[in-house]
Formats: sequence, structure tokens, C-alpha cells
Amino acid sequence: AAPFSDTLAGTAVSVTLSTELGSSTPFTNLQFGDTSGGYVRLIAGIPTTLTITPAGAAAPAITQTLTLSDGVDYTLAAIGNGTLQPLELLTLIDDNTVLTNSAKLRIVHAAPFSSNSLWTGIDVRLQSGPALATGLLYKSDTGYLTLTSGSYDLRVVLAGTGVVLVDPPPALLPNGRVATVFVTGDGLAGNQPFGTLSLLANDGALRVYAPIISRE
Repeated sequence: AAPFSDTLAGTAVSVTLSTELGSSTPFTNLQFGDTSGGYVRLIAGIPTTLTITPAGAAAPAITQTLTLSDGVDYTLAAIGNGTLQPLELLTLIDDNTVLTNSAKLRIVHAAPFSSNSLWTGIDVRLQSGPALATGLLYKSDTGYLTLTSGSYDLRVVLAGTGVVLVDPPPALLPNGRVATVFVTGDGLAGNQPFGTLSLLANDGALRVYAPIISRE
């Protein structure tokens, strides 16, 4: 989710995981909008150092050491564009408990379109109905929202305005679904267009919507 280049090929990175027991590079050539495709099992209780290195670079752009808890699911996202916002790792703790009679949706703001985080506020609205989030700032999230089963037509706008940043197609949230939506890109401020990255914990599916649809 880190738009640090104006081409997708330029955002390619490799990911290395290191512990006292050794290291491995399970992911190579991950580009903006890519994911690991699911959860990776790691050893709890010992420090794990994650390094993210751009393709062709001699040194990593992001290095962070984590000590993970047993039985906990994490989402780790590379964010920032290296100019307006630094490249860093965003760590989220996931709650994949399934609700039989409703769906769970978490919205994460990972779009570094201003150097001042206070100017990155977004509202996430439905095409009709109340807002799901207002004034959401860069690197913050809504937590898990409990929603009734149905089709949700979201629109991401600049906070307090009618300026549309992302207008993705409607998404179906059936009962039992656990989903996280990342708002991504740095738009007119830099390299990659605004979009959304959808992670569905239940079935590992992934959807990416990239372009700006409209402006008002």
C-alpha cells in the first residue's frame, strides 16, 4: 500500500523475515496493491524482524522488529510514499470472529496525500444513507463496524467536502463476512491514483479499485 513510485514496476519490493533461528524471503516482486495472499504462520514470543527492500536497492526501505503474540492474527501493511509521508509499517490486530447474523467491516486510511496528517481527513459515505466514517486521518482506522447483510456502495470523499477521491463499485457483505478496506494512493499529490484495497479474511479474496472516478 506504499505508493513510492509513479509506475507499478517501480514499487516492486521483496519481504524478508528474520528471527534468531534464521531468515527467509518468502515474497519477492510485490507491487503496489499486492498482498501475501493470506496469513503467514510465524513463531510467537521471539523477535521477528521484517525488512522490505525495493527491487534493485542495496538497503531496505523499511525495517521493523515485532514480537508477535500466540493465537493473534495481524495485518502488516507497508505505507507512505517516501516524500509526503515516510515509508513505514502499519501493524493492525485482526478480529476474525465470525458474526452469524451480520458482517464486519474495517476501513483503514493508508493514503499519504499530504505531508500534514491533519489535512488527510476523509469521509467514507454510502451513496445513500449515513456516513460510515468522518474525519478519518492517515494511519487511522474505524475498527470493526457491524453491518447488516447487503450490498454497500461506498464513496470516499475529502473530509467535509464533496470532492470524491474514490468511488468503487458496490460490494456485497453477506452475514459472516469479515473484511478490511484500505484507502490507498497519493492521488494528485504524487505517484499512484487513489483507490481501495479489499481484504476478505474469510476466503482470502482480494479486490483492487484504482482510479479516481469523479470530482465534484
